[in-house]
Amino acid sequence: QVIAVAADHDTYVVNAELNPNHVPEFPYDSWDKAATDIQSAIEAAGAGHTVWVSNGVYGITEQISVTNDVTVKSVCGRAATEIRRVNLDKSSKKIIQRVAYVNNRKARVDGFTLACGRNRYETDVAGYYPASGSGLLIARSGGVVSDCSITNDCVAFAQFVPGCGVGIYGVDAVLTNCLVTGWYLNGTRCRGAGLSMTDGLVT
Repeated sequence: QVIAVAADHDTYVVNAELNPNHVPEFPYDSWDKAATDIQSAIEAAGAGHTVWVSNGVYGITEQISVTNDVTVKSVCGRAATEIRRVNLDKSSKKIIQRVAYVNNRKARVDGFTLACGRNRYETDVAGYYPASGSGLLIARSGGVVSDCSITNDCVAFAQFVPGCGVGIYGVDAVLTNCLVTGWYLNGTRCRGAGLSMTDGLVT
């Protein structure tokens, strides 16, 4: 009989470009065994624990999703740790290329630059535009994002979306001590180039 045991540990992430000889080893519970991609470390972390992310630029082609009860925290802050969406499709008319998605009221993301997402969508689904927040979406279950810079420096604009940079849609959603810069919109159904919210708190 196989008994599943819930993870009960922090996890760690190192940048592969800055550590080319590093070999990750599940469950990524020490710097020696650290993951080289943030999403794997998030999924391996125990509830209530922390995903520690070392310095560097982390290029991603799928959004970082934080839907479990974890804190994702950089070691040295947003000036030293960047999550960047790469290989953007700038031509498709219906596409989600978000940097980060948070949807758990106990989740926390702290101390990152979130750079260069591009969303486009034309239909309002379940009361909010699913394309909101090319840089960051804090969805209906909430979560806290703090000390981050959500920025667009890749000359990619969003169309037909509210909140090009950041979307906040949960009562338990909190954005605190963050910078939102460089976002702009193109389209007749757009609103809030930097941020759009229906619930939550911004401080």
